[in-house]
Amino acid sequence: MLIVSHKKRGNLYEIFHSGIALRGRPVFRPCCCAGQRRWVFGTYGSTTVNGGNFDIVSNPTTMPYGGLYYHADPGSLTVGGLTTLSATYDMTTGSFGAGSPRFTLFDAAETGSAYLYFGTPLGGGSFTNPSPNNVFSSTGNYADLASLDLRVESNGFNGYNNQNHYVTFADFLASVGRASGISYVFLDLDGGYATTQELLIASFRVNAEKFTAAPAAVPEPMTLTLFGAGLAGAAALRRRKKMQKA
Repeated sequence: MLIVSHKKRGNLYEIFHSGIALRGRPVFRPCCCAGQRRWVFGTYGSTTVNGGNFDIVSNPTTMPYGGLYYHADPGSLTVGGLTTLSATYDMTTGSFGAGSPRFTLFDAAETGSAYLYFGTPLGGGSFTNPSPNNVFSSTGNYADLASLDLRVESNGFNGYNNQNHYVTFADFLASVGRASGISYVFLDLDGGYATTQELLIASFRVNAEKFTAAPAAVPEPMTLTLFGAGLAGAAALRRRKKMQKA
């Protein structure tokens, strides 16, 4: 069971007790045989299933964030061991902006994070969707060490900060170390506090694991769903405050 300390993680406590985290969906863990790694996958916020896809909506008048998450068992996933990170997506409403959509990595302590922004980097923290709305496209592999794209921003991940300065995934890995643990990988949509964004996700891939909207086998206790939703909500609030100050 995961317990959130009021003192250590006050933001999460506030989110749990504001009712936001109660919109989390049940999470699933695969059958795990000896020697296999274990993980939990789930959704949070304003995320539903629509036509065989995950339908994520970020809306300023209802729920301003939603997404998917992958939770790795302690020690099972490191930055150096993250070799594939991708999604097949369709932006149906709105455009890329306000730091959304993106992947978010949380470090082993769950106190630092790193953001990998969707789209083609334009410089200065701007990213554009390379595909028109209502067309499915692949992000490509954002954990590709050969990529020269400046899309990674670190907010204290394993103590490394490069906020408002963007680096390649290879440079990020060199700064935090190959052995740095990853506790969560989120796919976030939370730019809709100003205008609505809607994103369809056909698949979300972390290394060999590929997640789709097809039902999984065994439900996990709701505790992890609420915790994951709270963690994502806290990150969304931190990002929003940072952008409002910028």
